[in-house]
Amino acid sequence: MLTVEEKLPYNILLITCDQLRYFRDDEWPEGFPLPNIKRLKAMGTSFDNHYICASACTPSRGSMYTGLHMPIHGVFENTILPMAQSRLPPQHKTLAHWLDRAGYHAVYKGKWHLEKEMEPPFKKKEFDSREEMKVRYGFHDYDGEVSSAGLPLSGYYHDETIAATTIGWLRRQGQELNDAGNPWFLAVNFVNPHDIMFYGDAERAGNHCLRTPHREPTHEIYRSRWSLEPNNWRQSLEGAGRPMAHRDYHDADSLIVGPMDNTLAEWRRYNDFYLNSIRLVDRQIGGLLHELDALGISDRTIILFTSDHGEMAGAHGLKGKGPMVYEEAIHVPMIIAHPGHTGGQRCRALTSHMDLAPTILGSTGMVSDLERQVARELPGYDMTTLLANSETGKLRDALLFTFNMLFFLDSDFIRSLSLNRQKGTPTTPPNIDKRGAIRMAFDGRYKFARYFAPSQHNTPETMEALLAHNDLELFDLERDIRETVNLGADPTANSELILGMNEKLNRLIEDEIGEDKGGMLSERENGRVWHV
Repeated sequence: MLTVEEKLPYNILLITCDQLRYFRDDEWPEGFPLPNIKRLKAMGTSFDNHYICASACTPSRGSMYTGLHMPIHGVFENTILPMAQSRLPPQHKTLAHWLDRAGYHAVYKGKWHLEKEMEPPFKKKEFDSREEMKVRYGFHDYDGEVSSAGLPLSGYYHDETIAATTIGWLRRQGQELNDAGNPWFLAVNFVNPHDIMFYGDAERAGNHCLRTPHREPTHEIYRSRWSLEPNNWRQSLEGAGRPMAHRDYHDADSLIVGPMDNTLAEWRRYNDFYLNSIRLVDRQIGGLLHELDALGISDRTIILFTSDHGEMAGAHGLKGKGPMVYEEAIHVPMIIAHPGHTGGQRCRALTSHMDLAPTILGSTGMVSDLERQVARELPGYDMTTLLANSETGKLRDALLFTFNMLFFLDSDFIRSLSLNRQKGTPTTPPNIDKRGAIRMAFDGRYKFARYFAPSQHNTPETMEALLAHNDLELFDLERDIRETVNLGADPTANSELILGMNEKLNRLIEDEIGEDKGGMLSERENGRVWHV
C-alpha cells in the first residue's frame, strides 16, 4: 500500500507483452540491446521470481484482469479455439470495475483475447467493441481490433499501431485527465514476441497444418544473429521422467504450424526470430516512455511491465507454451517503476500474476472499505509492499499454477482437425482421459506438478492415489536450475519430499480456489464436431 506521505493519486500504466519469458542475466546473448526495458529496470524494481498462474494467452489474461484463478473465472481455453467459451464471464468483476470504484478512468489498448466476438473478423453486424468493453468489462475506452494474435506476424504488423493509438490517447484524454487531477489506468497490450508462434517453413508444411507458418520478416531488425543455444534442446521427449503430455503437445504443435528439425542450427534461427521480435517491441515501449516524458507526466505515473506467459524456444525440445511448467514457459518478467521509490532495485521474493490485480489496486491509495473487500475477494497480495524492502521482503510462501487447455491435450484430435480441413472428414473430440491438465506448486526452491486427465480431477493425499491418477514432476531449482532431473520419477527415493509438496499444493488449491473438480469443463459436449 502507499504511505500517507505520498502524493495521490498516481496514474497507472500496465504494459504487457505476449509470450515474453524471463531471462536470467547470464541467458541473454552478449551485447543484446534492449534500451527501453533496461530503462524500466533502472527506473523501478525488478521482481526476479515472478510467475504466471495459468496458460496460455486467454486463461492467463483472465487471471490478470480478474485476480482469480482459471478454475474460478472459467476461461480455460483461448477464445479463438473451437472448444472455448465465447468470452470471459461478465459476472466476474474485472480490474476496471475495481478501479472505477477507486476513482480511476480505465482504458484498454491492444490485444484483448478474452472475447471471441471481439477478435476480427467480427461475426456480429455493427459490432460496437468499445460499448462491449464498457458494459461488460468496465473499460471506458478501447482500441484492440487490429491485434488478432491468431494471425501470423500480427505483432510485426500491428504493435506500432497499438503504440500510436496509445500515444494519441495520452496526448488528448490522458493529459486532460492528469491536468484535472483525475487519475487513469491504461493497459497497453502488445502482441510481440508472440509472432514466434507461427515460425516455420510454409513450403515444407504444405497444406497439412492448420495455420500457415512464416519465416522471419526481411526488416533490418530481423537480420541480427545471436547464436543462442536453448537449454536442454537435445532432451528426448521419451526420456526418464517426461510426462506424456509433452509428446502430445509437441506432435499437436507440429500439426498446427508444421514440423521443425531438432537441430542446433534450426533452433538458433528460431531464437533469432524470437529475440529480434523482443527488440522490435522494445522500440514500441520506448515510444511510450518518451511520450510520458514529453507530456511531463512521468513523475505522476506508476509503470508496471510484464508478459502473459513465456516461450520454450527449443528448451527441452519444445517450443511455444502449453502443458509444461518449465521455467521458460511460466517464469515471466515483472517490473514496477514507482516515482515514489528508488529505481534499479531487485526483489527475490516469490510473486505471481495472482498478485497483479491487488498490486494495481494497492497503488491507487484506495479507501479502507474497498481495501478490505479486495483482500476478501481476491487471493493475491499487494507487491507494492515490497518496494521499500525489496531485498528482504516476503509476500507468499508458495504459488499456484493451473492448466486445463483441451486443444493441446490430444495430437490425434489435431490430426482429425487437419484431415477435416483437407477432406471434410468428421473430427473426433480430444481424448479427455489423457493426462494433460496440470496443478503445480512452487515454493521458490521445489517445483511440484501433477499432470492428470481432465476426466479425473483429483486431490490425492497418499502416494498410492498420487500415482494412480497423475504423472509427476518435481524439480529442485536450487540444485538444478536447468530442470534436468525429475525427482518425481523416483517416488520411492523421494517419497517424503513428494508428499510434502503434494500437501502444499492441496493447501494452495483449497486456499486460493476452493473446490477444484473441473466445473469449468462441465458444458463441453463430448460428441461435438469441431472445426477450425
